[in-house]
Amino acid sequence: MDVIDLAWWKLAMAAGMIVLLSIFTLIGRLGVTKSLLIASLRTGIQLALIGLVLEALFASSGLHWIALMALVMLLVAGREVMARQQHRLTGAGPLVLALVPCFCLRLL
Repeated sequence: MDVIDLAWWKLAMAAGMIVLLSIFTLIGRLGVTKSLLIASLRTGIQLALIGLVLEALFASSGLHWIALMALVMLLVAGREVMARQQHRLTGAGPLVLALVPCFCLRLL
């Protein structure tokens, strides 16, 4: 598996395309320009930060740190799924969401 080189200029080119898209939505009066720009900015910041965290994490080459980070990421993702539900999950749903990260870490 080859590593994909994602240089900062490629990120800037993608940002330029988003700005161009937002100009078109502004001209077309679609009403989504502000939310598009905010979502794009948040996505870029989040991806850059998680990239830095993962780069530092994998450079440490400690399996216990990688497993701990995987557990934290899975728990945060599970919490986000539960928080965004409009209807509360009943039955085995919450139990499955809680046990899947534990099972995945057991495989490591």
